[in-house]
Amino acid sequence: MGPPGHLAIAFAVRHTAPKASIWMLLAASEALDIMLYVLIVAGVERINGYVWRPWSHGLVMSLLWSALVGVITFLIYRDHRASLVMGLIVFSHWILDFISHTPDLPIFFGHLPLVGLGLKRLFVVEVVLEFFMLAAGVAIYWVNKRRKTACSLTGRSKKVQV
Repeated sequence: MGPPGHLAIAFAVRHTAPKASIWMLLAASEALDIMLYVLIVAGVERINGYVWRPWSHGLVMSLLWSALVGVITFLIYRDHRASLVMGLIVFSHWILDFISHTPDLPIFFGHLPLVGLGLKRLFVVEVVLEFFMLAAGVAIYWVNKRRKTACSLTGRSKKVQV
Protein backbone atom coordinates (compact mmCIF):
# COMPACT_ATOMS: atom_id res chain seq x y z
CA MET A 1 0.00 0.00 0.00
CA GLY A 2 1.20 3.48 -0.71
CA PRO A 3 1.53 6.46 1.61
CA PRO A 4 -2.17 7.46 1.60
CA GLY A 5 -3.24 4.15 3.12
CA HIS A 6 -0.48 4.16 5.73
CA LEU A 7 -1.08 7.78 6.73
CA ALA A 8 -4.82 7.11 7.06
CA ILE A 9 -4.18 4.84 10.05
CA ALA A 10 -2.21 7.54 11.88
CA PHE A 11 -4.95 10.12 11.36
CA ALA A 12 -7.70 7.71 12.38
CA VAL A 13 -6.12 6.69 15.70
CA ARG A 14 -4.73 10.08 16.74
CA HIS A 15 -7.39 10.56 19.42
CA THR A 16 -6.37 7.30 21.15
CA ALA A 17 -2.89 8.61 22.03
CA PRO A 18 -3.19 12.26 23.06
CA LYS A 19 0.43 12.50 24.26
CA ALA A 20 1.86 11.55 20.86
CA SER A 21 1.85 14.29 18.25
CA ILE A 22 0.20 13.75 14.89
CA TRP A 23 3.65 14.15 13.29
CA MET A 24 5.04 11.28 15.35
CA LEU A 25 2.09 9.09 14.42
CA LEU A 26 2.49 9.93 10.72
CA ALA A 27 6.21 9.15 10.89
CA ALA A 28 5.45 5.84 12.63
CA SER A 29 3.04 4.90 9.84
CA GLU A 30 5.85 5.35 7.29
CA ALA A 31 8.69 4.07 9.50
CA LEU A 32 9.22 0.83 7.57
CA ASP A 33 9.47 2.66 4.23
CA ILE A 34 11.78 5.30 5.71
CA MET A 35 13.95 2.48 7.02
CA LEU A 36 13.82 0.76 3.62
CA TYR A 37 15.28 3.82 1.85
CA VAL A 38 17.98 4.27 4.48
CA LEU A 39 18.93 0.59 4.13
CA ILE A 40 18.95 0.83 0.32
CA VAL A 41 21.36 3.77 0.50
CA ALA A 42 23.49 1.78 2.96
CA GLY A 43 23.51 -1.18 0.55
CA VAL A 44 21.77 -3.54 2.99
CA GLU A 45 18.50 -3.91 1.07
CA ARG A 46 17.61 -3.58 -2.61
CA ILE A 47 14.50 -3.28 -4.74
CA ASN A 48 15.80 -2.87 -8.31
CA GLY A 49 15.39 -6.08 -10.27
CA TYR A 50 15.50 -8.39 -7.29
CA VAL A 51 13.56 -7.41 -4.17
CA TRP A 52 15.40 -8.01 -0.90
CA ARG A 53 14.05 -6.18 2.15
CA PRO A 54 13.95 -8.50 5.18
CA TRP A 55 15.31 -5.87 7.57
CA SER A 56 12.61 -3.30 6.88
CA HIS A 57 9.63 -5.30 5.60
CA GLY A 58 10.03 -8.82 6.95
CA LEU A 59 7.25 -9.94 9.28
CA VAL A 60 9.55 -10.81 12.17
CA MET A 61 11.58 -7.60 11.83
CA SER A 62 8.40 -5.53 11.51
CA LEU A 63 7.26 -6.95 14.83
CA LEU A 64 10.64 -6.14 16.37
CA TRP A 65 10.69 -2.59 14.95
CA SER A 66 7.14 -2.09 16.25
CA ALA A 67 8.17 -3.22 19.74
CA LEU A 68 11.25 -0.99 19.63
CA VAL A 69 9.19 2.06 18.65
CA GLY A 70 6.75 1.24 21.44
CA VAL A 71 9.58 1.03 24.00
CA ILE A 72 11.20 4.26 22.80
CA THR A 73 7.82 6.02 22.92
CA PHE A 74 7.30 4.78 26.48
CA LEU A 75 10.73 6.04 27.51
CA ILE A 76 9.92 9.48 26.06
CA TYR A 77 6.33 9.89 27.31
CA ARG A 78 6.00 7.36 30.14
CA ASP A 79 2.57 6.61 28.70
CA HIS A 80 1.49 3.03 28.01
CA ARG A 81 -1.26 4.06 25.63
CA ALA A 82 1.00 6.22 23.45
CA SER A 83 3.64 3.49 23.31
CA LEU A 84 1.09 0.83 22.36
CA VAL A 85 -0.51 3.01 19.68
CA MET A 86 2.88 3.97 18.17
CA GLY A 87 4.00 0.34 18.05
CA LEU A 88 0.72 -0.78 16.48
CA ILE A 89 0.90 1.97 13.87
CA VAL A 90 4.36 0.78 12.83
CA PHE A 91 3.04 -2.77 12.51
CA SER A 92 -0.06 -1.62 10.61
CA HIS A 93 2.33 -0.73 7.78
CA TRP A 94 3.26 -4.40 7.36
CA ILE A 95 -0.39 -5.49 7.50
CA LEU A 96 -1.41 -3.01 4.79
CA ASP A 97 1.59 -4.01 2.66
CA PHE A 98 0.62 -7.68 3.10
CA ILE A 99 -2.84 -6.89 1.70
CA SER A 100 -1.46 -4.79 -1.14
CA HIS A 101 1.76 -6.47 -2.25
CA THR A 102 2.13 -9.49 -4.47
CA PRO A 103 4.03 -12.24 -2.62
CA ASP A 104 7.28 -10.35 -2.07
CA LEU A 105 7.28 -9.75 1.70
CA PRO A 106 9.56 -12.12 3.63
CA ILE A 107 8.49 -13.74 6.86
CA PHE A 108 12.09 -13.82 8.09
CA PHE A 109 15.45 -13.55 6.35
CA GLY A 110 15.27 -16.49 3.98
CA HIS A 111 13.86 -16.21 0.51
CA LEU A 112 10.82 -18.35 1.27
CA PRO A 113 8.07 -18.01 2.10
CA LEU A 114 7.29 -14.67 0.58
CA VAL A 115 3.77 -13.46 1.29
CA GLY A 116 1.29 -10.90 0.01
CA LEU A 117 -2.32 -10.95 -1.17
CA GLY A 118 -1.71 -8.86 -4.31
CA LEU A 119 -4.31 -6.07 -4.20
CA LYS A 120 -1.86 -3.93 -6.20
CA ARG A 121 -2.69 -6.11 -9.23
CA LEU A 122 -6.02 -4.25 -9.22
CA PHE A 123 -4.38 -0.83 -9.47
CA VAL A 124 -7.54 1.27 -9.74
CA VAL A 125 -9.18 -0.57 -6.83
CA GLU A 126 -6.09 -0.08 -4.69
CA VAL A 127 -5.81 3.64 -5.47
CA VAL A 128 -9.50 4.27 -4.79
CA LEU A 129 -9.30 2.26 -1.55
CA GLU A 130 -6.20 4.15 -0.40
CA PHE A 131 -7.72 7.57 -0.97
CA PHE A 132 -10.99 6.48 0.62
CA MET A 133 -9.00 5.30 3.64
CA LEU A 134 -7.11 8.60 3.77
CA ALA A 135 -10.32 10.62 3.54
CA ALA A 136 -11.93 8.51 6.27
CA GLY A 137 -8.82 8.77 8.48
CA VAL A 138 -8.64 12.55 8.11
CA ALA A 139 -12.40 12.84 8.76
CA ILE A 140 -12.06 10.81 11.98
CA TYR A 141 -9.10 12.98 12.98
CA TRP A 142 -11.00 16.24 12.43
CA VAL A 143 -14.18 15.06 14.14
CA ASN A 144 -12.21 14.05 17.22
CA LYS A 145 -10.16 17.26 17.13
CA ARG A 146 -13.32 19.37 16.95
CA ARG A 147 -14.93 17.36 19.74
CA LYS A 148 -11.87 17.89 21.94
CA THR A 149 -11.81 21.63 21.15
CA ALA A 150 -15.53 21.97 21.86
CA CYS A 151 -15.18 20.17 25.19
CA SER A 152 -12.25 22.34 26.25
CA LEU A 153 -14.10 25.54 25.31
CA THR A 154 -17.22 24.61 27.23
CA GLY A 155 -15.35 23.11 30.17
CA ARG A 156 -17.25 19.85 29.82
CA SER A 157 -15.66 16.48 30.34
CA LYS A 158 -14.29 14.79 27.24
CA LYS A 159 -16.11 11.56 28.06
CA VAL A 160 -19.41 11.16 26.29
CA GLN A 161 -22.00 8.78 27.70
CA VAL A 162 -24.03 6.76 25.28
